[in-house]
Amino acid sequence: MKTLRFIATFSIGLLCLSSAGIAGARATAASPAILGVLSGTWNCTSQGPSGKGTGTVTFTRVLPNLVQYSDVVTGGKNAGHKGTGLWYYDAKKGEYVAMGAGSGGWGVSRGSTSADAMTATLTDTYPSDPTNGTTTFHFSSSTIAFSSDWKKDGKPQHSQETCTRS
Repeated sequence: MKTLRFIATFSIGLLCLSSAGIAGARATAASPAILGVLSGTWNCTSQGPSGKGTGTVTFTRVLPNLVQYSDVVTGGKNAGHKGTGLWYYDAKKGEYVAMGAGSGGWGVSRGSTSADAMTATLTDTYPSDPTNGTTTFHFSSSTIAFSSDWKKDGKPQHSQETCTRS
C-alpha cells in the first residue's frame, strides 16, 4: 500500500541525524517553500495495489530547512501501521532528502529542485534496489497530492495519495 511507502519514505531520519548534521542544518538556514506549508496535521486517502486506505500525518517545523513528521494508517488493509521521519532541504545541493521508518519498513529518498518550487520528484535511493521507484509530490497550503511508481516482483505498481489540512 502506498501509505506504507509514504511511511517508509519519510520515517528513518530521526534515527540517522547526528549532531553534526543538525548543526549543518542550522547553518544553512534556507527556508524552502515546500517545508513552509507542511506544519500541522493532514488527513490522507490513498489508492494503490493494496486497495484504499486512510491515515493522518502531522508535520512539525524544527529548523527552517528541516521538518519532522509522524503518521498513522487509520483505515484499510494496513490500519494501525505507524511511522516517523523528516524532510530536509539541502540548499547547497538544491535537493530534498526524505527519510523515514515505521511499521512498513524504512528508506531514504532524494530529489533535486529549487527552494521556491512547490513540486518535487523524489527517487528512492536507499536501500539500493532496482525495484525502487519515484514519487512526485505537489504541495499547496491546503493539499498534498502525490503519485508513486515502482516495481514489485517485476510488475509495475502505482499508487496515489491526497492529503488535506485538518
